[in-house]
Amino acid sequence: MNSYLTPGLFLLLAAAASGAEPAATDKPEHNAVTTNAYYTVDLRDERIRIPSTVKPLFDQFMRDTYCMLGPDGWYYLTGTPPAPGRITMSGDVCDPKQRIAWTPELHYIKSKKTWLINACMGSKLDPRRGAFILRSTSGKPEGPYENIEASRNGPINNLPGNFSADNSLFEDDDGSVYFVGVDHYVMKMKDDLSGFAEPPHTLIETPWKDQYYCEGGYIFKHGGKYHLVQTFWSRKLERDRLEYSESKTLKRRDDPTTYGYDAVISTSDNIYGPYGPRYTSVVGGGHLKPFQDAQGRWWGAAFGNPNGQASEVNAFDGKTPHHCVPLLVPLQWEKDRLYVDHSPR
Repeated sequence: MNSYLTPGLFLLLAAAASGAEPAATDKPEHNAVTTNAYYTVDLRDERIRIPSTVKPLFDQFMRDTYCMLGPDGWYYLTGTPPAPGRITMSGDVCDPKQRIAWTPELHYIKSKKTWLINACMGSKLDPRRGAFILRSTSGKPEGPYENIEASRNGPINNLPGNFSADNSLFEDDDGSVYFVGVDHYVMKMKDDLSGFAEPPHTLIETPWKDQYYCEGGYIFKHGGKYHLVQTFWSRKLERDRLEYSESKTLKRRDDPTTYGYDAVISTSDNIYGPYGPRYTSVVGGGHLKPFQDAQGRWWGAAFGNPNGQASEVNAFDGKTPHHCVPLLVPLQWEKDRLYVDHSPR
């Protein structure tokens, strides 16, 4: 592995979730409306609220939590820790002085029987910023890893948008592997996984009135459909309703209406789209990475609220909100939509 990239945090979790699959129940349609062409949701809808029973996996600052079940029966958890010597929980994790990998994810590519790590590094001001993809040379999850050809001589930084941050990988049923960019695009990789077989494809999405900054792009497949997960900040402009929009005059950190760092999902029959209307899956569950456990139950890896200033986020029971800690949120399907599962596990 060259010196450009050091994966931020890599953990192995051996314990599997236990318990029976919760029974499906008939529930009313998700309470979402459009007000003045802005998408809003009812904050009282428990299907989008993290239950108070969800606790951090451990007391450690971690952004960009990601978890998957490997073919060996182990659960693999990755995330972005603070930079070396950094003890504060505020500020910009992508400070140009820091040389930490951001949003590392570990993926097992079933069709190739190999492991990949994708991550990014650097800030918008850093010429070394960009994405990296590494492949295990041993065929084992612990590596060692080396950069694929596309990132062997430096970062992949000729990609659209936000300096190649928050990227992910997706393997389709036919073995095709795609690079998923947070800035609304995907690229198919070469069959040997050495690089890209095509230029970026802009995803066809159902737009909101205002398209604004999102994070945590991720694609997974269920029921023969592609599900695009994105993270958007919500604003609490009414007592029990969240709106997805941005202030025209204030920065997000200065906006007193800033509320949730929320997981929002849309669905398509084709990986390139068109993706249907977005719906809120988990309020305060931003950077959500849905996955199934060994019993077939669905969970979402998340890290709570990265702002740390909106005290209500994830604090629906009045307790301290989750702030940059690894969480596993229980999920369940309602038809073709993924919501929070409040059943005991």
